[in-house]
Amino acid sequence: MKWVQNPFWIRPNLSQTKLEKENDNMHRDHLVNRSSAAISLPWKVRSSMLLLLFLPAVAFCAPNLLRDPECDNSALSPEYKIIEGPAGHGSLSQFVEDATWNRCLKMELQSHLVNEKGEKNVNFGIRLGGDEDGDGFPCKPDTVYEFKLEIRGKAPRAMLNFYTWDKLPTTWRNRSKQRTSIHLIRPQGTWTEYRGTFRTGANATRAALGVQLWGTEKPGEVLEEKPGNYLLIDKIVIREAAGGLFSGAADALPSLNDAVVYIAPKAEAWDDVKEIGGFRDLKVDQPARLKTTVKVRTDDKALLFLVRCHSPKGARIKADCLEDGSGAIWTDDLIELFFDDASGKRQLNQFVVSAGGKRWMGDGSGRKRVNYDDWQAVATITTEGWTAEVTIPFASIGYDKAPNEGTMIRFNVGRQRPLGLAGEVNPRLGSRVGGGVVFDNSSLSFANGNYHDKKNFAALFLGTMKPYVDKILATAESEMDNPQVSAIVKAIDLQFPGQALSLLNELENSVRLAKLARKKFIISRIPPSSDPALPFLPEELNEPAQKIVLRAAINEQAPVVLALANMTPVMEEYRLILTSGWERQEPQHEIWTEIPGLKTADGLRFPEDHISIRRGVAFKDADTEGHGRRYDILAELNEASTVPVPSREAGLIWITFDCRDVKPGKYLGQFKVIPLNEISRSMRHQTPGYHIESAAESFEVELEVLPITLPERSSMPFNAYRTAFSDHQFDFMKQYDCFMYMVTPWYFTFSFNAAGDLTATETRPFLQPHLAMLMKNLRANPSTANPAIMLGYSCYSIFKRIIVPKSIPFDSPEYWNAWRNWCKGAAELLQKHGLGFDEFTMEIFDEPNTRDFPIEELRRACVESKKAVPEMRLMLTSGMTYFEAVKDLIDDWIFTYYRALETDYRQKMESFRAMPGKHMSIYACGTSMRQDLYRYYRLLPWRALEARCDSVSLYQFMEQHPGADFYRAPRGGVTYTTPNGVIPSIRLESFRLGLTDVKYMQLLEQKAKGNDSTAIEARKFLKQAARNVAVVFSHDPGKADEIRAKAIDFLLRLAK
Repeated sequence: MKWVQNPFWIRPNLSQTKLEKENDNMHRDHLVNRSSAAISLPWKVRSSMLLLLFLPAVAFCAPNLLRDPECDNSALSPEYKIIEGPAGHGSLSQFVEDATWNRCLKMELQSHLVNEKGEKNVNFGIRLGGDEDGDGFPCKPDTVYEFKLEIRGKAPRAMLNFYTWDKLPTTWRNRSKQRTSIHLIRPQGTWTEYRGTFRTGANATRAALGVQLWGTEKPGEVLEEKPGNYLLIDKIVIREAAGGLFSGAADALPSLNDAVVYIAPKAEAWDDVKEIGGFRDLKVDQPARLKTTVKVRTDDKALLFLVRCHSPKGARIKADCLEDGSGAIWTDDLIELFFDDASGKRQLNQFVVSAGGKRWMGDGSGRKRVNYDDWQAVATITTEGWTAEVTIPFASIGYDKAPNEGTMIRFNVGRQRPLGLAGEVNPRLGSRVGGGVVFDNSSLSFANGNYHDKKNFAALFLGTMKPYVDKILATAESEMDNPQVSAIVKAIDLQFPGQALSLLNELENSVRLAKLARKKFIISRIPPSSDPALPFLPEELNEPAQKIVLRAAINEQAPVVLALANMTPVMEEYRLILTSGWERQEPQHEIWTEIPGLKTADGLRFPEDHISIRRGVAFKDADTEGHGRRYDILAELNEASTVPVPSREAGLIWITFDCRDVKPGKYLGQFKVIPLNEISRSMRHQTPGYHIESAAESFEVELEVLPITLPERSSMPFNAYRTAFSDHQFDFMKQYDCFMYMVTPWYFTFSFNAAGDLTATETRPFLQPHLAMLMKNLRANPSTANPAIMLGYSCYSIFKRIIVPKSIPFDSPEYWNAWRNWCKGAAELLQKHGLGFDEFTMEIFDEPNTRDFPIEELRRACVESKKAVPEMRLMLTSGMTYFEAVKDLIDDWIFTYYRALETDYRQKMESFRAMPGKHMSIYACGTSMRQDLYRYYRLLPWRALEARCDSVSLYQFMEQHPGADFYRAPRGGVTYTTPNGVIPSIRLESFRLGLTDVKYMQLLEQKAKGNDSTAIEARKFLKQAARNVAVVFSHDPGKADEIRAKAIDFLLRLAK
């Protein structure tokens, strides 16, 4: 399969359809082949100011609200469900494509509906979004959500709608259905991507995307929809849209919800302190089931809280925890106080108090804090419930002294009440189920399911909010001619603090965007997994770079990815340099030069040749009409170090810091962007260098090389299903931990007589020089795991179809004699070139199927091969149908990554690993460039780690015919070859990020020895790390970075 062209790459029909003509009052299709967004970007000129609208649908960087967006789970996710149509009208199932083994959804029309007049009609709909609580995912009211999904199929038309519900339980009675921005589509025979948006209503609490097949038979016409029509749906992303630049043309104020604001007085007693309530449910933005109130006051050193937790009359208050810091507290009635950290050293500050007065504290990382003497809490159980008085010193939340009056502190107050065992209490009576117990959770400011999400915190002002207001208003003075800005300023009224804070937040955003729109260019750091499809305008451009900060271990290849937007009406060339400042290259030279690279404060330089700056080059993503374009090729900058960016588009910049053998320390410098066609106003000498007034901009860069040394080679090497054909290709593969190579069986063109005996062991002329070069590089850079050489693909299939003479009947004694002799000849030739039996494996078959190769035949091939060369290792890729028949004969098995979580499949993997001498890997074999950079590429090494594999396999490092690169869109290859070099793709770099993640985990496993508390804590962390990234939170593109950061923290603590 790996070398076969995708049969679904056929010409899509993009001509106007009858349906489109009939519905010209509806929104036109936003047809996009996979990742090409056919979106017209609106531009307006107002008050002589050019304003760019960064459409949220262009870049998807917020967390996906769906957990199984590519339908990779072993069973149909509860996120997907039929929501319209009677039983038997349509079906919804998981589907596996034959050619690619890609998993997706399949909705299929099974029958027509027939009315009393005998007329046929269709009304079959599914919803995308839901969980154990009901239909839809939790959503915010009056909020824009963006979506993208891929569809192909034979249904003549479909609608993309969205559903909302205003409360739980979700039923058809409280369901609303509306059109998305796309609404009407004509599905294509090829995979086509659709992007759009929808806005929830004012009372919406849950939402879902809907796909609907519909039609009504009209007199004299034939209903287009027929039983058997289907849609395949894949790669579904639904995210809250981010804001962008806007014109401010309307005088109307934005629709805002009041923020939660508390102004805490400095007082000695509670009598004169205001009490507030209004707690919200943990997951759904609706009033909490139980009343909870809060009072807050301050003194010279601390914040003081009084929290009253009302409970049903006669209800038991659970207060079983007996000591501070005990995990037993989490099953008690409790409150939690959360604060942002003023010092920036902690993610947040968390203080927990149970109804029994016991305490727990943390910093948002899952790690306990232990300084319980610094804060106090007293709990009292009453007839109405229980109360807690808590004193939190300012020092405990990161202040080195008492903050000034008017300071704003972000905080939240949460409450938990256990309701009983899940088997005895209806889970719908609570907010969540944990450890078999139903809990009711709520908070002062709606947490949207996550108490640790600081963007949902409330605002606590010390004494007054006026200094904060004055500071924000001062920033708006220069923008008062902007109607949006002036309208917001006029509306601010401090008598209504919550509304005032919401308006102030909107004012800050309006002022920032108004100033941003006047810039000639914008540069911003973006996540490496940002969607590189064109048009490319990531939402991070709304937050321009101020300073680029990163940290890396010794031997790490650390990337920084930037988007550079050209805001002018003409194409521009930008010179990009990374410099440590002006210096004279030679003492006797008068001329100043900007020295490339970074250096520490004491002058230690980061090696210049260890820094590469590449730009994304746009390339087609398929060889079909209507194909998309995306940045994929990462080409080195030219001699002038310039990047061309078209008007009102963005370019992609990829900087890599090679930290091999670099000394620990903070390396500083500046990243400069110099537009070559903007006017320089003046230049004068200064010491050092020159002062030049121009449109160029500089951004500080700080790279901290940590006192952590990653292994140069992973103990879980990379099998890229390819080999190199020159020394520079071998050298390039080494940079990506690829020390496993292939030798093709097509080169072993042996001859046989009628009895199946070898008459000649001739080979194709390419084999001998290739093996010599392979062995030279293998001996110079041995793999960290054997076997390092794979004889493949599909040795037995190649033998049967190509090599064995047609005159020898299949399944005859002569046939199997020829197979045994071919195996002997191949093994002897490899041994002759210096390979030991532990260093190579013969892939007996690649993705076999029982239709063409029965189980008995494949087992016989394995048995005869072992008879011929008992010491030779045999490999199988995929082929789980053959497991029981050949598991004792196969030494190396490469399993399919997306099935590795299925219970039966995983059990077979585990049983195979338990057998002596076995090695296993998992692999991904997509042939589309449009695979998700995070889920498909970065997470693959994590999936291999979670499955405890010996290696990780990705098809493929180079194309099967690399000389055709740049002519054809890649069919899986993650590099582009030239006569003298190899160019990486964004996909390959994304995969390397995952390999580096795994190196950190492996290093931590080595270091976390012994019985000290940090080592014990680290081992506990490692037990869940890979599963959390690869399985539980695979939908969250920030989880791998989060887990890596925690691993770094452990390594630094262990080093001390």
